[in-house]
Amino acid sequence: RSRSKRVKLTIGLVQIKCPHDNGLSQIATFNSISAMASHPSQHHRYRWLLLLLVSGSAMGLHVDTLQIEQRDNHYHLQAQFQVARSRAEVFALLRDYDRWQALSPTIRESERLLSFGAHRHHVRSVSSACVLIFCAKLMQVQLVTESPPDRITARTLPAQSNVRRGRVEWQLKRVQIDGVEQTELQLDLELEPMFWIPPLIGSWLVGYLLEQEVRTTAQQLERLPLSR
Repeated sequence: RSRSKRVKLTIGLVQIKCPHDNGLSQIATFNSISAMASHPSQHHRYRWLLLLLVSGSAMGLHVDTLQIEQRDNHYHLQAQFQVARSRAEVFALLRDYDRWQALSPTIRESERLLSFGAHRHHVRSVSSACVLIFCAKLMQVQLVTESPPDRITARTLPAQSNVRRGRVEWQLKRVQIDGVEQTELQLDLELEPMFWIPPLIGSWLVGYLLEQEVRTTAQQLERLPLSR
């Protein structure tokens, strides 16, 4: 049976959509002082998602939307956030492939392997995360295509990865706030690992990995200096 989880972060309100045991969906709504689950067996999932989202919003990040959907072993993330930096600088940081690990604590290694002209590259990365005693490592070689000045896409090459399907798309939009140029980023990511993830912690592990990518990347895109 296909199972689906959806998480949407909004200002002051969190709505979480999770599968119910009978195959139907339940919706729980949280605010900063209360948490309710309509089914006791789902309570630990709601609580984890609440803490995850509150931890991200409490750090003052300009995260407008964070939505994660799970269907079996396939995960789909969509996020939108703003950073106080010009679009040209953000684009330069995202295409600095040998420093991807500086953007997120889950990325342990990254390097550009090959280039096919100015805007197509093979990039290798290794990411890892742990929940309780279970750890997972994602090893990917991606074909990255740059479309200056506002889009970067990456497609995982399964034969050189332990990911069955992977796709990442970054879209960058120039915005003006109080007369200062900033950047609005839209992230669309799909991931289907080849390895087995224990069902009781699978959503925790991958959800944590994806959420950390978004939250820390938003911070680092504002802080990191450009390569010389």
